[in-house]
Amino acid sequence: MKQSRLLVRMDAAIAASTSQVSSDCLRAERACYLARRGHFEEVRATLVELRQRYSSSPNVAISAWLSLAEGLQIHFSNMGQLARDKIHRAYALSAAAGMTQLNAICAAWLANMDYLIVDMVGMTHHVAQSLKIAQKDNHSARARANLVVAHAYHLSGRLDLARPWYTRAHDHASSDGDDATISALMHNMAWLRWANLRQETYCGIPATPSGAHALVSVESTLQFDTLFGATSLHALAPILRAQVLSTKGDFKEALALYGQYLAPAVLQGMGRLHASLLADQAWCRIKLGHTEAALADALESEGLVDSSGQFDDRAPAHTRLAQVFSDLGIFDAAKRHAGLASTAWAGHEKLQQKTIGLLSGMSEFGPTAPS
Repeated sequence: MKQSRLLVRMDAAIAASTSQVSSDCLRAERACYLARRGHFEEVRATLVELRQRYSSSPNVAISAWLSLAEGLQIHFSNMGQLARDKIHRAYALSAAAGMTQLNAICAAWLANMDYLIVDMVGMTHHVAQSLKIAQKDNHSARARANLVVAHAYHLSGRLDLARPWYTRAHDHASSDGDDATISALMHNMAWLRWANLRQETYCGIPATPSGAHALVSVESTLQFDTLFGATSLHALAPILRAQVLSTKGDFKEALALYGQYLAPAVLQGMGRLHASLLADQAWCRIKLGHTEAALADALESEGLVDSSGQFDDRAPAHTRLAQVFSDLGIFDAAKRHAGLASTAWAGHEKLQQKTIGLLSGMSEFGPTAPS
């Protein structure tokens, strides 16, 4: 396992610290990094120790860092909603205490949370704030903020606009020795390449080269995480691989991956994708001749589709269900799901255009002034 340059530097800074509070702030910051790596036992031990030490004499700086660490621990264990509440507390505490650089980091993470729930207005606001107040060498804030913008452009089908943001995110993470952020970049780029490939495949759009690279991206991500010993959200990459393999027609291997990783992936925060994943598993089953199991999966998937959920969750679920029910000869259900899929894809395309518009004035140091 390769040693992290960021962790080595953090350990050296802790050893050289001249006060208990500064040392403990650095230890809480170290816990933030370990949470992103998935080393939750060590994180919990650090948080318990620091909470006890300051229980009778609270310190706002310690409280802010601990709230951020707790939020990241929750996020990287199961992507739970409580993570946002913890990070928002860290954001408020750091602002009140005048801790501008921590506030920039928290704003970047809030932008990340906004992106995940498709609150593109909130995301744009928090990214702009983070980039505006972060110092040039605040690599933690700048790497995350740049990465969020890259993801949002990529989700919108504009890899050309995403690339410079990906490059800056990678450069800041590399400067910091932050392998966890580089891993996140690789993971999410792979997911978004797959999302673009899926949209192209399901909507009959001519395939782009970036979509065709989805499986290569997944394999590279798995190798990188193995090299650095990352264990957080371990089921996500195999589940992505299953979806890519399904699209490429390798149904047997895709089904094996679903069998091993679907349940853990749902527990790790992919509950909103459960319907889509089950529908794709049903597609694999029917292509392998397992019609009864395919029907069971399809019916379960139908019950899990959230009619008010995100467009890019609903659209692929309905598309796959239309295909499965058509192959099963249940044509009324196939027609109904095809119509729902068409509506959801149209909604997703509208959101993509809205996102591009919101980000159009964004620069590395915040929004640009109108000319």
